Amino acid sequence: MNAPLALLPCLSLIAGCADVPAVTWRLPCGGFYYDEADARSRTDYKWEHDEAGHVLREEIGSGDSVWFITLSRYVGDEVVHRERAANGEAISYTYDVELVDGQRARAVEIERDMRTNTRWHWDGDQLIAWRSDDFTSATITYTQRGFTERICDVFGCSTKVGVGDYDHWTSLVEDDGSDSIIDRTTTITYDDHGLPLVEEVRYPYDGSVDLRTYDRLIDGTELGFVDQHLSNGEVIDSYRMTNQFVCAD
Repeated sequence: MNAPLALLPCLSLIAGCADVPAVTWRLPCGGFYYDEADARSRTDYKWEHDEAGHVLREEIGSGDSVWFITLSRYVGDEVVHRERAANGEAISYTYDVELVDGQRARAVEIERDMRTNTRWHWDGDQLIAWRSDDFTSATITYTQRGFTERICDVFGCSTKVGVGDYDHWTSLVEDDGSDSIIDRTTTITYDDHGLPLVEEVRYPYDGSVDLRTYDRLIDGTELGFVDQHLSNGEVIDSYRMTNQFVCAD
């Protein structure tokens, strides 16, 4: 199962994000993610947020051991710099974005010896295409109900058909076109704050399901979530994330 993704709401290592409204719910300072069949094996997280909810600093480890530290910087709601390093080692990953009129225009991503450049193209406030120099590119078209994204690389093309906004959809169908079976279908339900409550991924080729169920208060505060993998309606794996709101320095 995937480890939890920290909230990515305006991070700036240099300045705050006054143009982005502050969130109204409580933000966790940390948490732990574990296999419910073996709680002894767990991954610990620590987060520092700005008032808009963006993660400024993330530590991932276990117990007293820190494995990775990630720092990010935002302008508005766009990340413009991110760097990651194993604890005590040199930075192994960087991501830098150039904004034009507040929108992503160009990015350079470096992971160890691999460098990737990406460009985005916009029509007003709608993203219509992007291209990376790893021979991957995409075009996005919009309908009244949602969008279709066609992604091509050296191996062929795949499609994503979404219902809702490009960055806040409720349903997404993904297909690599290699056969007559859809790869997967994802649906997300949200609360009144636009925060996810349930994320369900179905894999038609074998009928399995990945399910993430959030535990939220009515104000949007996330207490944690449960990740489950189901096959033939039976839970095969179950992992739990428990957020903390009081953390030791």
